[in-house]
Amino acid sequence: MVPKTSISASADAKEKREHPRVSIHVQVSCVSINKDNFPLDQNKGYIIDVSQGGAAIEADSNFLSDRVAIVFNDNDHQAVGILGKVAYAKKTSKKTYLIGVSFQAEDKEKIEFVTKIVKFSTITKGRLLHNLTVFNQNSFRPLFALPFFQYRSVSRATIIFSQI
Repeated sequence: MVPKTSISASADAKEKREHPRVSIHVQVSCVSINKDNFPLDQNKGYIIDVSQGGAAIEADSNFLSDRVAIVFNDNDHQAVGILGKVAYAKKTSKKTYLIGVSFQAEDKEKIEFVTKIVKFSTITKGRLLHNLTVFNQNSFRPLFALPFFQYRSVSRATIIFSQI
């Protein structure tokens, strides 16, 4: 499990951030992965703020690894994902975990992810869409997303269920 740490939300810490944070509330699938990009577990969470450098995620349980794939389905029902590294994990008074994740991708990919998730948040205002996200098992990149009623069978892929 990822170790729990304490964090402080002082004004100095906010000023030292390289990228400004945007408050959002978007449900995401978070998949803990090992060093070979093999999925260890899947966790549902909400991104509560995001920047080009990373995101704060509120989840029901802690991640099993410090490496995580974060995915949501955008307004066009396309899976959008990014890899991240856990910076901290803290149990909250609501018995959930606040998990800080640093994005592990090229700047272009980070900007694309942040742009899409902020746009999705603005358009949907927290509305939940029920989808099935299918990942490539080797690269752990999202392949496609389908509404549950369209699901038949998918071979050679890892299936992650999400309520996004």
